[in-house]
Amino acid sequence: MREVSIRLRFTRPCLGYAEKRTRNRNVMYVMPRDPSRRVMFLASWWRDRLSFAAKVLNRYQDLVMHITWDQVVDGRVGTYQRKIIRKRQDGSIKNTGYALHEAFQVGDDIGVNAVLPTNLSIEAFTELLTIVGRYKGISPYNSADDTFGTFDVVSVRPTIRTLVAEPVTV
Repeated sequence: MREVSIRLRFTRPCLGYAEKRTRNRNVMYVMPRDPSRRVMFLASWWRDRLSFAAKVLNRYQDLVMHITWDQVVDGRVGTYQRKIIRKRQDGSIKNTGYALHEAFQVGDDIGVNAVLPTNLSIEAFTELLTIVGRYKGISPYNSADDTFGTFDVVSVRPTIRTLVAEPVTV
C-alpha cells in the first residue's frame, strides 16, 4: 500500500448542500464538516466516481474499491450564488432567484489524501482521477442538469512523513 497526497484545481464551483439557517433567517447551503469543523468529502463519493472512471477505462474496477480515503479536505471555502431557474409549463425559463452556497470556487486548489492498494500505481490512479475530474467532478451538491465540482489534477505524490524527535530531558 502507498499513501498519496493529491492536489486538485476546480474548473467549476464545488458547492455545499446541507441547509443551514443564517442569523438573519436566510438559508445557506454549507459543506459537510467533521466535529473539528473541517470540510469533508465522503469516501463513498470518491468510490462512486472512481468506479465510473474504471468502467470508462475498462480497467482497475476491482482495485478502486480498495482505495482508502481521508475524508478531510484541505482547502478554504468561500461563498457562491447559484441561480434558481424553473421551467414553466409552456417550456419557457423563469429565473426565480438565487441560492447561497458555501463553495470552492473555480481556480481553488484543494488537498486530499488516500491510501492506494499495492497493485494500483500512482500513474494509473492519476489517470482515473483525471477522468473523474473531467466528466463527474466532486461536489456535495449536484443537481440532475448541472455538474458541479469538475477539476483538473494538479499532482498526485507519495506522502512523505518526517518524524519529529521529542526533546530529551537529562
